[in-house]
Amino acid sequence: MDRMTEEALCDVQAQLHALRIVVRAIVRTHPNPVALVSAWRDALTEAATTNPVAPSGWRSSDYLTERMRACAEDWTAELVELAVPSPDLPLGIVEPSADDQSRSQPRSS
Repeated sequence: MDRMTEEALCDVQAQLHALRIVVRAIVRTHPNPVALVSAWRDALTEAATTNPVAPSGWRSSDYLTERMRACAEDWTAELVELAVPSPDLPLGIVEPSADDQSRSQPRSS
């Protein structure tokens, strides 16, 4: 892989990672996470009828369409996991991840 392609790919991966962090934060703080997942599914249905934001030569790409569907399914599963409470917790309470718990622990000096 040439240097420019590698840098572009790294930029896209970094943006995707940042967006996933933002989505997790939104889901965890949303007052009605189940409604948020429902709105996400509505947006996916709407997106299926529009062209992806991609260079014009790629918009009709079956590969791009399949990859976008796969990513959307992954994100949907992740959103549901974050939004739906575990049976051990009261309704509407989402258990924090290990990352959240480690950030909330006081640091020892």
